[in-house]
Amino acid sequence: VKFDGEMTEEELDVRLREELRMTGIVNDNDTIIAYLDREFSDKSDILPLERKKDGTLSVKSSVINEEELQEISKYVNLKIKDSEGPEENQAAHGGGTEKACDYCNFRSVCGFDGRIPGYHYRQLDGLKEEEALIRMKEENAKSDRADEMDIP
Repeated sequence: VKFDGEMTEEELDVRLREELRMTGIVNDNDTIIAYLDREFSDKSDILPLERKKDGTLSVKSSVINEEELQEISKYVNLKIKDSEGPEENQAAHGGGTEKACDYCNFRSVCGFDGRIPGYHYRQLDGLKEEEALIRMKEENAKSDRADEMDIP
């Protein structure tokens, strides 16, 4: 925690909580939220959640429902399974000036090189949350149909 001058323990605690606050998505189930942050009432110190005066979660909260969470989980597992394919189909995300490889712990051993034929950077579409979820559901359904017909 960076600070100028002196700081009380309470101020330090607040600053630490701000810097360590989680990002990402949270299941919108109140029981699960209560397990994750027992002190949450108006604005969570540790999760990306806020409540409106009527007690419902505000639009600033980063939440999804159980069904959406299952779709995302299924999609991630599908992508993990797909990434186990032949090396010539390898593609890393390369958006703007930053590349996924810049942050990858395995870049020194993975062998990805955009200069080699068959290797390329994928450009990700800037999708809104709803559109991304629709595409994930479509990919999941396509995979389910292929599994039912036993198509690799």
